[in-house]
Amino acid sequence: MVFETAWKFTKQWEGGYVNDPKDPGGETNFGISKRAHPDVDIKALTEALAKEIYIRDYWQPVGGARLPIRDAVCAFDCCVNCGLARTAIWLEGCNDWRDLMKCREQHYNQIVNRNPKLKKFRKGWQNRLDALHKYIETLPEETGPK
Repeated sequence: MVFETAWKFTKQWEGGYVNDPKDPGGETNFGISKRAHPDVDIKALTEALAKEIYIRDYWQPVGGARLPIRDAVCAFDCCVNCGLARTAIWLEGCNDWRDLMKCREQHYNQIVNRNPKLKKFRKGWQNRLDALHKYIETLPEETGPK
């Protein structure tokens, strides 16, 4: 159930086939990239198979089922957009989803500072962060220990 809540948001930003030669992500469909999944026929990828990949390669490894819903939704979208390894490192130093969002925003700034040609993607990344913040605020706030 929580995965579906996370997927509902992420799908809005990752749905559809894209092969922009200027995008470092390369060929993608539902956010699944050929670079990360060379054995997958990206153009023919179905939503059902994409969800299986996301659960196996992102949701389970980041511990989505064990996190409070707001943290889980944020962590999942972060894994998809910034990578599992980076997200796992950030989670170690974060108290909650708000801290994770700050790490992500700093990451985008660093990307653009290192490679100014990617500046054209910065506004879209920020729009996604703003939308994620609004979406998470609609979710129930859990209390108690993580």
